Amino acid sequence: MDKIVLYLIVGIVLTGCTKENFIDTGLAVGYQDCSMLEYMKNNPGNWDSTVVMIEHAGLEKLFDGKDPDYPKFTFFGPKKLSLLRYLLDNDIERIKDMDPEECREMILEYVCVDLILRKDVPKGTAFLPWPPIPGEGGMDISMLGGNACRLFARTQDYEGLPEAGATYIYLESRRKTTNIATSDLRFTNGIIHALATKHTFGSL
Repeated sequence: MDKIVLYLIVGIVLTGCTKENFIDTGLAVGYQDCSMLEYMKNNPGNWDSTVVMIEHAGLEKLFDGKDPDYPKFTFFGPKKLSLLRYLLDNDIERIKDMDPEECREMILEYVCVDLILRKDVPKGTAFLPWPPIPGEGGMDISMLGGNACRLFARTQDYEGLPEAGATYIYLESRRKTTNIATSDLRFTNGIIHALATKHTFGSL
């Protein structure tokens, strides 16, 4: 029964995210006077599954700004659909069916101890799979989970004019590139850059 409900939720969200009513803008949002965890709890439409994963992993203190070792950090946040896709791909009915230590390791792969704002990210290019060409520019970052990633900005062309369009931020790891849907969500304990919903949790 839980599995059927999970499929229905994913189907509804995917259907609703059309070009007309869901746009990954990559725009900055601004400062909010609360912790990351408080914000996510108050926005369940995007973050309720992320909150469940954080709590199941025993990372509430970290995301609530109460961990003395990491009072502030940057979180490249996977949202609800990213986590639901992971559950479906791995035939898992509920987050609470997962091993808490595994959840902890996976969440920490999205946490960078440095505070990084959109304006700090240099321009760069993505890795090309075939023929394999490494990406250039950007900045290398390390996550608490031990994984290394690269951040870079890219400005699109507009009406035939090079780099005259919108600028987007991308997170690249394991030769996969994910765009950041919303950047610079700032809180008392750091910054969230929300990943696009096409990202599958655990693929960093």
